[in-house]
Amino acid sequence: NPIRKLKAECKRDRENAASQSLSIPKCFRFAAAGALLWNLAGVATYLGYVTASPEAIAALPDEQKAIRETTPMFVTAAYAIAVFGAALGSIFLSMRRSWAVSMFTASLVAVLAQFGYMFLALNVLSTGAAAAVLPAMIIIVALLLLRFSMSARRNGWLRSPVPT
Repeated sequence: NPIRKLKAECKRDRENAASQSLSIPKCFRFAAAGALLWNLAGVATYLGYVTASPEAIAALPDEQKAIRETTPMFVTAAYAIAVFGAALGSIFLSMRRSWAVSMFTASLVAVLAQFGYMFLALNVLSTGAAAAVLPAMIIIVALLLLRFSMSARRNGWLRSPVPT
């Protein structure tokens, strides 16, 4: 199981870091880089959504066009907060700044607001159960990134927001 292997490697790295007085384990940098790549993909997807041409929108299936046309602006704003907040959180995580926790928290709240509205008010699941797979993955990743950043802060891997 790759997750168990990564957890074991992180534990081993933490123990080595503590015994060798290293600042952070290698798995931290790996996780921060992965988070940044994931969240930059989210930013690119958001930008594609808000800049889609009329031709691209016209090519969508009718159900997706209807959902897009009835989505209120605050849901699109939540989408923006979610992706840009997570991208900033990833940047702060890479810089080892504690603001990562706040950014990942804001992102998770925005993700839950966005998908909550999409599923409850717009009934996106009417387009098929597959419509829930990517949102579920996004929510899980958002939770994991918040948990990881909180753990990193607790372990002393994150510093105060402003460099001293």
